[in-house]
Amino acid sequence: MTYIPSAPRFHSPSAPLRAALSALPGYDEHVAAVEALKAPHAAAVREQTFAKTALDNIAGDLADALLGTPDDAPAAIEASTTQATAAADAARTTATAVELIEATEKQLGIDLDDIIRSGYDRILKHLNGILQDDYAKSRKLGLRGIHDAEQAIEAGKADAWSAMLEIRANIFHVRAAQSSIVGRLGSHETVQRINTFGLLANYAELWPGWFESQAGARWGREDITPPWPTIRGDIDPAELHAWILDTPDAEPWVPTSAELTAAVKAAEQAAREDLAKQDA
Repeated sequence: MTYIPSAPRFHSPSAPLRAALSALPGYDEHVAAVEALKAPHAAAVREQTFAKTALDNIAGDLADALLGTPDDAPAAIEASTTQATAAADAARTTATAVELIEATEKQLGIDLDDIIRSGYDRILKHLNGILQDDYAKSRKLGLRGIHDAEQAIEAGKADAWSAMLEIRANIFHVRAAQSSIVGRLGSHETVQRINTFGLLANYAELWPGWFESQAGARWGREDITPPWPTIRGDIDPAELHAWILDTPDAEPWVPTSAELTAAVKAAEQAAREDLAKQDA
């Protein structure tokens, strides 16, 4: 049970994102409240429709009566008015109920949006915890240097490979959740860095040429490549996962905004100092 807020909107949230949202104080309670309103809302809408239909039926019955016995018009109108008054009262009551329920749903949605926005860093920290656990499990499987099922079978690691595939799928969900939450709530810098410093805590250490690569990209150079595999310059999630397992020094993470900003600033400062030394 996960509420899909109007903004930020999360379509079919994965298990890691659901878990991260559920960890936010008040989130599950608000979701339960929204769910509790669904059945009463549907019932009120049905009653509202019935009440409107009743008014139409009363008018139709009166028309038929007048066609048959026009002399009884005053009595027929009086009787129909009594019925119509009751139907109109019912229509107003159900309309009020629908309006009240929808206003309550809207307020709960606003509250949930506020919970998610204020819990932005908590969500990222929760996702990071899941990621760290998954990579710890992956590394314990002993699949370093094994990159496909055939190699795993030859190494007698078929079961470990199957287990790794399940863990890797969850890691992909974590990364998708990271992209989703950062894309909706993160700063421009955070969004721009999600596939660089947002992937690896020691990104600059693992790729000393990253700073030069940024400048090279502006000059149209494509010869400065990272140490992990890429496909036409883009990171392939499966290849990156395998590379991380093969690289003991790699530190995958899901950083908060402050952690990412600090990492980028420190790396940029170090890169500028190195360039200054080279020019000296």
